[in-house]
Amino acid sequence: MINLTALTGIITNVITLCVLAAVVTEPAFTTSFARKYPSRTLAMQTRQRRPSEIAVRLRAALTVNSHTSDTPLIRFSPDGRTLATGTGKEPVKLWDSKTGKLRIKVIQEGAQVPKAFSPDGRILATTGSGIANLVDSETGQLIARLAGNKNLSNADLVEFSPDGKAVLTYGPTNNAGLWDTQSGGLRAVIGKHKGPGFIEAVFSPNGQTIVTACDGDKTAKLWSATTGQLRASLVHQVGVHSVLFTADSRRVVTASLDDVGRIWDAETGQLRDTLQGHRNTIYEMALSPDGRLLATASRDGTAKLWDVSTGKLKSTLSGNDGAVLNVTFSADGRTLATLSGSKDQARLWNVETGELKATLSGHKNRIDEISFSPDERLLASSGKDAVLLWDAFSGEFVARLQGAHGPAEFSPDGRTLATGGEKGTVLLWDLTVK
Repeated sequence: MINLTALTGIITNVITLCVLAAVVTEPAFTTSFARKYPSRTLAMQTRQRRPSEIAVRLRAALTVNSHTSDTPLIRFSPDGRTLATGTGKEPVKLWDSKTGKLRIKVIQEGAQVPKAFSPDGRILATTGSGIANLVDSETGQLIARLAGNKNLSNADLVEFSPDGKAVLTYGPTNNAGLWDTQSGGLRAVIGKHKGPGFIEAVFSPNGQTIVTACDGDKTAKLWSATTGQLRASLVHQVGVHSVLFTADSRRVVTASLDDVGRIWDAETGQLRDTLQGHRNTIYEMALSPDGRLLATASRDGTAKLWDVSTGKLKSTLSGNDGAVLNVTFSADGRTLATLSGSKDQARLWNVETGELKATLSGHKNRIDEISFSPDERLLASSGKDAVLLWDAFSGEFVARLQGAHGPAEFSPDGRTLATGGEKGTVLLWDLTVK
């Protein structure tokens, strides 16, 4: 059991503060460790840093919009130098993430929000009113307006190809647009599913294949990313709602409204393995950073870890409070975080052993998102009430960012955290190792 008095003293001594209506305070929280991970042994682990050696300082408060009740979308550029913000009611804004200074207001026709940067960071894709725009991230000038046609779904979501030369736009209906990022020209309309409920469109890591999934016609489809031609249809008995490629691009994994995951050959569309073991719907899947393990989250109250190469079950993570809605791997792949039905708690699991490492409690309301920092040091849990920081390895509490709320996004180097703030602001926090 953690001594709260001692912990309060540690936090007070090591966390610095710049006051802009935000402070770092201790929450009413309980952090529970599995017996195999008593706190006195944590300093002996491979990573020598302790949570108390991280200083959290408010760097800047960015005024995003005058509509203070709106939740902003936040996107870092791949190099972390630019932060894009927007709510859809005022222009998208591009900020210098180091200084917090506004660089550009992106003036566009219609309401737009930032959705994704291209892999090289030169292009920002924004969406709104069913249309996607490609914007030069240095100048804010419009590169292309991806308006589509009557046969094309509204562009609510976007995904760039790994080389950045193409972009997918898709939405709630049964097809997607494949566009050239240089010319803005439409290469192909893909998807063409027979029923409503278009869910997802994803590029393979090698950029050669696209998979689309549809709830309405109970299929996933494989397409050439070059020509837009259909390669194979992956037929299910119920609607498909989640898809991903393995790291080598050779297989695609699907989850549908039944309790089975399926692994398919991404070239031929042949079924290779079925992942059987859940007793209810699989909500979400995640691939480990090394591509060797697949995590599944299910309505049956468990998460499971599978060997991707064999399709064999590695471990079942039980003891979640209700349905498991989200699974997220740490950057080093050694820890898995789960969000369950209670949604005011998150849990950390040892990927190797399948044992519970910590239960993270401290939010007064539901947790909307959990994310690991890219440098493997921290985990952020965010909701409408607060943003809390935790040690990513041990699950020990680090800081409560009062005045902050979700969303929360780490910079690519893990040294900055951007969060929602009060009165229409986005807050930038320094995360430094003492």
